[in-house]
Amino acid sequence: MDLRHRPLNPWVAQTDLPQMGVAARSEIRHLRLLRLYDYWTQRRGAHRYPARADLDPLDMSYLLGELIILDVFYEPLRFKYRLHGTKLVTRAGVDMTGKWVHEWPAPEYRARLTHAYSRTVEAGEPQRGDRAIFDDGRWREYEFLILPLAANGHAIDKLLAAMVYLDRIAGLVDYTVRTEPPTNTWTETN
Repeated sequence: MDLRHRPLNPWVAQTDLPQMGVAARSEIRHLRLLRLYDYWTQRRGAHRYPARADLDPLDMSYLLGELIILDVFYEPLRFKYRLHGTKLVTRAGVDMTGKWVHEWPAPEYRARLTHAYSRTVEAGEPQRGDRAIFDDGRWREYEFLILPLAANGHAIDKLLAAMVYLDRIAGLVDYTVRTEPPTNTWTETN
């Protein structure tokens, strides 16, 4: 399926899109995202993309509440949340685990998500970006990383995304410091 000739999404103006592009290691600012990128690179080995089975949640414990796993479906291209991290759920006020991206309740944010995930699949490369905006009644300032996954190493069937908030509210709690192991933060739907 050739995705390059899809019509533009009428809900998204170019000026509304987050600043994003192919994830060059040198452009990733947040250390936890950089660590995830390095882990993804190491786990893919000789393949273009690692499989979901190649990733161990314990190896990503520093980001567990900020991770998203999406199943990728084609014809038409769409995405379903397998995992929506607990910290992201708290920030968003909605748990999307087991739901489709097109079910996201805020239309402007939904359009941005759809664009970012589609762009990752279309480019076939990791994407990173950042955003600072008052959007859908919420202040959002974050850096994100979207990494393709493929069970066979080359056909993208999942996306692994991490979103790290950079604003004042996120700065009130240091999620990298843990006094006990994380519990119940990695639950995927089937």
